[in-house]
Amino acid sequence: MLLIFSIFWLRRSVSHVILIYVSLHSDNSLNHAAIEHTTENKFGSNADSCHQTLAQLDRILPLLAHDRGQLTAALRLLPSEQQERLSSALRALDELATAPATAKREAKAPGQKQSRISITLAEKPCDLPEHLDIDTLAVFLHEHLRPYEDTLHDIKQGLSYALSSEPGRGGCIFLAHRETQLVGALVMLKTGMSGYIPENLLLFVAVDGKMRGRGIGAMLIKKAQQTVRGSIKLHVEHQNPARGLYERLGFASKYLEMRWQYQPSNH
Repeated sequence: MLLIFSIFWLRRSVSHVILIYVSLHSDNSLNHAAIEHTTENKFGSNADSCHQTLAQLDRILPLLAHDRGQLTAALRLLPSEQQERLSSALRALDELATAPATAKREAKAPGQKQSRISITLAEKPCDLPEHLDIDTLAVFLHEHLRPYEDTLHDIKQGLSYALSSEPGRGGCIFLAHRETQLVGALVMLKTGMSGYIPENLLLFVAVDGKMRGRGIGAMLIKKAQQTVRGSIKLHVEHQNPARGLYERLGFASKYLEMRWQYQPSNH
Protein backbone atom coordinates (compact mmCIF):
# COMPACT_ATOMS: atom_id res chain seq x y z
CA MET A 1 0.00 0.00 0.00
CA LEU A 2 2.84 2.39 0.81
CA LEU A 3 4.38 1.80 -2.60
CA ILE A 4 1.05 2.40 -4.38
CA PHE A 5 0.50 5.62 -2.44
CA SER A 6 4.02 6.81 -3.29
CA ILE A 7 3.42 6.32 -7.01
CA PHE A 8 0.04 8.04 -6.83
CA TRP A 9 1.64 11.00 -5.02
CA LEU A 10 4.46 11.23 -7.55
CA ARG A 11 2.03 11.24 -10.46
CA ARG A 12 -0.26 13.86 -8.89
CA SER A 13 2.57 16.18 -7.84
CA VAL A 14 4.49 16.09 -11.11
CA SER A 15 1.29 16.63 -13.10
CA HIS A 16 0.55 19.71 -10.97
CA VAL A 17 3.95 21.20 -11.74
CA ILE A 18 3.89 20.24 -15.42
CA LEU A 19 0.53 21.87 -16.10
CA ILE A 20 1.73 25.26 -14.90
CA TYR A 21 5.19 24.82 -16.38
CA VAL A 22 3.80 24.12 -19.85
CA SER A 23 1.34 27.01 -19.60
CA LEU A 24 4.27 29.39 -18.97
CA HIS A 25 6.56 27.80 -21.57
CA SER A 26 4.16 27.00 -24.44
CA ASP A 27 6.73 28.38 -26.88
CA ASN A 28 9.46 26.01 -25.69
CA SER A 29 8.84 23.13 -28.11
CA LEU A 30 11.75 20.97 -26.93
CA ASN A 31 10.87 21.02 -23.24
CA HIS A 32 7.15 20.84 -24.01
CA ALA A 33 7.60 17.77 -26.17
CA ALA A 34 9.82 16.02 -23.61
CA ILE A 35 7.36 16.63 -20.77
CA GLU A 36 4.31 15.78 -22.87
CA HIS A 37 5.92 12.47 -23.90
CA THR A 38 6.55 11.63 -20.24
CA THR A 39 3.02 12.41 -19.07
CA GLU A 40 1.52 10.15 -21.75
CA ASN A 41 2.96 7.10 -19.99
CA LYS A 42 0.82 5.11 -17.57
CA PHE A 43 1.82 4.75 -13.93
CA GLY A 44 1.31 1.27 -12.49
CA SER A 45 1.37 -0.06 -8.95
CA ASN A 46 4.12 -2.70 -9.09
CA ALA A 47 7.85 -2.30 -8.49
CA ASP A 48 8.77 -2.34 -12.21
CA SER A 49 6.28 0.45 -12.90
CA CYS A 50 7.59 2.36 -9.91
CA HIS A 51 11.14 2.32 -11.23
CA GLN A 52 9.87 3.26 -14.71
CA THR A 53 8.10 6.22 -13.12
CA LEU A 54 11.26 7.26 -11.31
CA ALA A 55 13.27 7.10 -14.53
CA GLN A 56 10.72 9.39 -16.17
CA LEU A 57 10.93 11.82 -13.28
CA ASP A 58 14.73 11.86 -13.57
CA ARG A 59 14.29 13.00 -17.18
CA ILE A 60 11.92 15.90 -16.56
CA LEU A 61 13.02 17.23 -13.17
CA PRO A 62 16.19 18.86 -14.59
CA LEU A 63 14.02 20.67 -17.15
CA LEU A 64 11.71 21.96 -14.43
CA ALA A 65 14.46 22.81 -11.94
CA HIS A 66 16.46 24.65 -14.60
CA ASP A 67 13.62 27.12 -15.09
CA ARG A 68 12.63 27.42 -11.43
CA GLY A 69 14.01 30.95 -11.30
CA GLN A 70 11.82 31.97 -14.25
CA LEU A 71 8.78 30.40 -12.60
CA THR A 72 9.47 32.31 -9.39
CA ALA A 73 9.85 35.58 -11.29
CA ALA A 74 6.60 34.94 -13.17
CA LEU A 75 4.75 34.58 -9.87
CA ARG A 76 4.40 38.33 -9.41
CA LEU A 77 2.94 38.80 -12.90
CA LEU A 78 0.01 36.42 -12.47
CA PRO A 79 -3.50 36.98 -11.05
CA SER A 80 -3.88 35.99 -7.41
CA GLU A 81 -5.58 32.65 -8.16
CA GLN A 82 -2.79 31.62 -10.52
CA GLN A 83 -0.18 32.88 -8.06
CA GLU A 84 -1.54 30.43 -5.51
CA ARG A 85 -1.42 27.58 -8.03
CA LEU A 86 2.13 28.40 -9.06
CA SER A 87 3.30 28.70 -5.44
CA SER A 88 1.82 25.28 -4.74
CA ALA A 89 3.47 23.89 -7.87
CA LEU A 90 6.89 25.22 -6.84
CA ARG A 91 6.51 23.57 -3.43
CA ALA A 92 5.67 20.33 -5.22
CA LEU A 93 8.78 20.75 -7.39
CA ASP A 94 10.95 21.09 -4.29
CA GLU A 95 9.41 17.91 -2.89
CA LEU A 96 9.91 16.11 -6.18
CA ALA A 97 13.63 16.82 -5.96
CA THR A 98 13.75 14.28 -3.14
CA ALA A 99 10.88 12.03 -4.24
CA PRO A 100 12.78 9.59 -6.52
CA ALA A 101 15.23 8.47 -3.83
CA THR A 102 12.39 8.18 -1.30
CA ALA A 103 10.30 5.98 -3.57
CA LYS A 104 13.31 3.82 -4.44
CA ARG A 105 13.77 3.11 -0.72
CA GLU A 106 10.12 2.13 -0.42
CA ALA A 107 10.45 -0.19 -3.41
CA LYS A 108 13.19 -2.23 -1.72
CA ALA A 109 12.58 -5.80 -0.72
CA PRO A 110 10.44 -6.12 2.45
CA GLY A 111 12.46 -6.56 5.62
CA GLN A 112 15.62 -5.01 4.21
CA LYS A 113 17.23 -3.17 7.12
CA GLN A 114 18.12 0.52 6.76
CA SER A 115 21.34 1.82 8.31
CA ARG A 116 20.89 4.51 10.94
CA ILE A 117 22.17 8.02 10.30
CA SER A 118 24.16 9.55 13.16
CA ILE A 119 25.15 13.21 13.49
CA THR A 120 28.24 14.37 15.39
CA LEU A 121 29.57 17.82 16.21
CA ALA A 122 33.13 19.07 15.65
CA GLU A 123 34.28 22.40 17.12
CA LYS A 124 38.04 21.89 16.78
CA PRO A 125 40.26 19.75 14.52
CA CYS A 126 40.70 17.02 17.14
CA ASP A 127 36.91 16.48 17.16
CA LEU A 128 37.00 15.13 13.61
CA PRO A 129 36.86 11.33 13.24
CA GLU A 130 40.17 9.53 12.64
CA HIS A 131 39.28 8.81 9.00
CA LEU A 132 38.48 12.46 8.26
CA ASP A 133 40.66 15.57 8.03
CA ILE A 134 40.06 19.05 6.61
CA ASP A 135 41.41 18.15 3.17
CA THR A 136 39.20 15.06 2.86
CA LEU A 137 36.15 16.94 4.11
CA ALA A 138 36.84 19.77 1.65
CA VAL A 139 36.90 17.30 -1.25
CA PHE A 140 33.59 15.80 -0.07
CA LEU A 141 31.94 19.24 0.08
CA HIS A 142 33.40 20.30 -3.27
CA GLU A 143 31.99 17.20 -4.94
CA HIS A 144 28.54 17.14 -3.37
CA LEU A 145 27.81 20.86 -3.44
CA ARG A 146 27.76 20.71 -7.25
CA PRO A 147 26.62 22.55 -9.29
CA TYR A 148 26.80 25.28 -6.61
CA GLU A 149 30.27 24.41 -5.28
CA ASP A 150 32.95 26.87 -4.25
CA THR A 151 36.63 26.35 -5.00
CA LEU A 152 38.56 23.84 -2.93
CA HIS A 153 40.69 26.69 -1.60
CA ASP A 154 37.66 28.65 -0.37
CA ILE A 155 36.09 25.53 1.15
CA LYS A 156 39.29 24.75 3.07
CA GLN A 157 39.41 28.33 4.34
CA GLY A 158 35.83 28.02 5.57
CA LEU A 159 36.57 24.74 7.35
CA SER A 160 39.69 26.17 9.00
CA TYR A 161 37.71 29.22 10.16
CA ALA A 162 34.95 27.03 11.63
CA LEU A 163 37.42 24.90 13.64
CA SER A 164 39.64 27.81 14.71
CA SER A 165 40.11 28.81 18.36
CA GLU A 166 41.50 32.24 17.46
CA PRO A 167 39.61 35.27 18.81
CA GLY A 168 37.02 36.56 16.34
CA ARG A 169 36.85 33.24 14.50
CA GLY A 170 35.27 29.86 15.13
CA GLY A 171 32.10 27.94 14.53
CA CYS A 172 31.33 24.25 14.19
CA ILE A 173 30.83 21.41 11.74
CA PHE A 174 28.03 18.83 11.86
CA LEU A 175 28.84 15.47 10.28
CA ALA A 176 26.29 12.87 9.19
CA HIS A 177 27.47 9.28 9.01
CA ARG A 178 25.87 6.00 7.98
CA GLU A 179 27.95 3.66 10.08
CA THR A 180 31.48 4.87 9.19
CA GLN A 181 30.57 6.41 5.80
CA LEU A 182 30.37 10.21 5.61
CA VAL A 183 27.05 11.04 3.94
CA GLY A 184 26.54 14.72 4.81
CA ALA A 185 28.14 17.78 6.37
CA LEU A 186 27.12 21.25 7.50
CA VAL A 187 29.58 24.06 8.21
CA MET A 188 28.55 26.93 10.51
CA LEU A 189 30.62 30.06 11.17
CA LYS A 190 30.34 32.54 14.04
CA THR A 191 30.03 36.09 12.74
CA GLY A 192 30.90 37.80 16.03
CA MET A 193 27.85 40.03 15.59
CA SER A 194 24.14 40.02 16.46
CA GLY A 195 20.93 41.78 15.55
CA TYR A 196 21.23 43.22 12.06
CA ILE A 197 23.90 40.61 11.26
CA PRO A 198 22.90 37.21 12.74
CA GLU A 199 25.29 35.45 15.08
CA ASN A 200 25.81 32.50 12.74
CA LEU A 201 26.43 31.97 9.03
CA LEU A 202 25.46 28.62 7.52
CA LEU A 203 28.34 28.41 5.07
CA PHE A 204 27.95 24.94 3.52
CA VAL A 205 25.54 22.03 3.72
CA ALA A 206 25.95 19.04 1.42
CA VAL A 207 24.67 15.48 1.21
CA ASP A 208 26.23 12.58 -0.68
CA GLY A 209 24.48 12.49 -4.06
CA LYS A 210 23.67 8.80 -3.61
CA MET A 211 21.98 9.48 -0.27
CA ARG A 212 19.76 12.42 -1.16
CA GLY A 213 16.04 12.17 -0.53
CA ARG A 214 16.43 10.59 2.92
CA GLY A 215 16.05 13.79 4.91
CA ILE A 216 19.75 14.00 5.80
CA GLY A 217 20.05 17.66 4.82
CA ALA A 218 17.03 18.53 6.95
CA MET A 219 18.46 16.51 9.86
CA LEU A 220 21.72 18.46 9.69
CA ILE A 221 20.00 21.85 9.56
CA LYS A 222 17.59 21.01 12.39
CA LYS A 223 20.49 19.78 14.54
CA ALA A 224 22.33 23.04 13.88
CA GLN A 225 19.23 25.09 14.73
CA GLN A 226 18.93 23.22 18.03
CA THR A 227 22.62 23.53 18.89
CA VAL A 228 23.99 26.96 17.97
CA ARG A 229 23.23 30.09 19.95
CA GLY A 230 21.59 32.96 18.13
CA SER A 231 20.06 33.39 14.69
CA ILE A 232 21.36 31.89 11.45
CA LYS A 233 21.74 33.39 8.00
CA LEU A 234 22.71 31.73 4.73
CA HIS A 235 23.20 32.54 1.06
CA VAL A 236 21.40 30.53 -1.64
CA GLU A 237 21.02 31.03 -5.38
CA HIS A 238 17.48 31.77 -6.54
CA GLN A 239 17.36 28.67 -8.74
CA ASN A 240 18.87 26.29 -6.18
CA PRO A 241 16.27 23.57 -5.31
CA ALA A 242 17.60 23.60 -1.71
CA ARG A 243 15.90 26.97 -1.28
CA GLY A 244 12.57 25.20 -0.77
CA LEU A 245 14.06 23.10 2.04
CA TYR A 246 15.41 26.20 3.79
CA GLU A 247 12.00 27.89 3.58
CA ARG A 248 10.25 24.83 5.02
CA LEU A 249 12.70 24.93 7.95
CA GLY A 250 11.86 28.55 8.76
CA PHE A 251 14.38 30.56 6.73
CA ALA A 252 13.00 33.65 4.99
CA SER A 253 14.36 36.18 2.48
CA LYS A 254 14.48 39.38 4.50
CA TYR A 255 16.95 41.28 2.34
CA LEU A 256 18.30 41.17 -1.18
CA GLU A 257 22.05 40.68 -1.02
CA MET A 258 24.14 42.93 -3.27
CA ARG A 259 27.93 42.89 -3.59
CA TRP A 260 30.61 45.15 -5.00
CA GLN A 261 33.55 43.06 -6.14
CA TYR A 262 36.92 44.51 -5.24
CA GLN A 263 39.39 44.72 -8.09
CA PRO A 264 42.91 46.19 -7.73
CA SER A 265 42.24 48.20 -10.90
CA ASN A 266 39.49 50.09 -9.03
CA HIS A 267 42.12 51.74 -6.80
